[in-house]
Amino acid sequence: MDMADKFAALLRDCPPPPSAYQPAHPVLIYGAGCAGRGMVEHLKARGVVIAGFLDAKARPGQYIAGIPVSTLPEWLSRNDPSHYEVFIAIANPAFLPQIPELRQQIAAQGFAQCVHHPRKMCWAIISNTLPRHVENFRQYYEQFLPELARLDALLADEESRQCLMAYIRANCREEPVQDYSPADQYRPASLPAWPQPLRFVDGGAFNGDTIIDFRQHGHRFEAIAAFEPDPENFRHLVLNTASCENLIRFPCALGDKTQVLRFDANGSMGSHIAGEGKGGSISVQCVSLDEVLPDFRPNLIKMDIEGAEPEALMGAKNMIVRHRPHLAICLYHRPEHPWRIPFLIQEWDPGYRFYIRQHAPLLDLVLYAYPDKS
Repeated sequence: MDMADKFAALLRDCPPPPSAYQPAHPVLIYGAGCAGRGMVEHLKARGVVIAGFLDAKARPGQYIAGIPVSTLPEWLSRNDPSHYEVFIAIANPAFLPQIPELRQQIAAQGFAQCVHHPRKMCWAIISNTLPRHVENFRQYYEQFLPELARLDALLADEESRQCLMAYIRANCREEPVQDYSPADQYRPASLPAWPQPLRFVDGGAFNGDTIIDFRQHGHRFEAIAAFEPDPENFRHLVLNTASCENLIRFPCALGDKTQVLRFDANGSMGSHIAGEGKGGSISVQCVSLDEVLPDFRPNLIKMDIEGAEPEALMGAKNMIVRHRPHLAICLYHRPEHPWRIPFLIQEWDPGYRFYIRQHAPLLDLVLYAYPDKS
């Protein structure tokens, strides 16, 4: 059986995805973070009436995308819950253990229904990027069997190939990946250690969590360039990395060229460049790594930038070809990224070895690219 046949057999083995959530009442989305905001567009496209957001941190008079945001007690003081359903829009693995109790507390208030489908929710948000004629991931992957076979052949170890198969199976079945390693994202224990000291480009630095994690695990830094365009995240990045030496912080997005773009800033890990035709909440400066850091000479580049990874890599092409840094690049933000991103890197430098690891049950699929030693 060749590789394309192997993936075709995997897809045939996947049952049709579960039917879409179709409420019988107006819906309240519990959670006004990036997952909840993503669900608004998905549900509205199917004609679902969104009555509001529920969020423990709601501010008086707060609106998101024209939808009111309330705390649960405040909303209950003004409404009859029996005429509404609640969709718990929380996908962060750190909060998943708390969901059963939260769901029980909400259901006890008398709502018509309270549901939480973390994989279905993530799949629904991500599948907004699928072509309009494609209904699900199984149908989508069937169009790209040659690409999946080529990717499988590129991967440097069996664990990567099994990881790829598990990721595709989970997407097609809309269920969590069962085997993952949450504690070692961006420094996987099963792969060779990064070179020391690090000359590190952190694309999507968030609040400095990766830099802090690297320091706690003994990594030494010769230089760090950290990029984070969300103003609230950048503020925390500055505070959390105040003691770091040789660190330059850029309140900028990464892309294939230097330009000003619209950006959806929500102070979370899901802040992202707004898609074409979507307004975004602020304007941000987007830069090309080749243009802003022409002499930086990185030996590790990490990118977790909510779908802009291919463009940011193209903006770093000269840096990658010239200095051959190690790479840790997220693959899960768009359905074609698992093969598009490694193919792009291989086109520039066939000497890279590619590995894939999964770091969360729902998302966090990461490509690790190691240059050969020649």
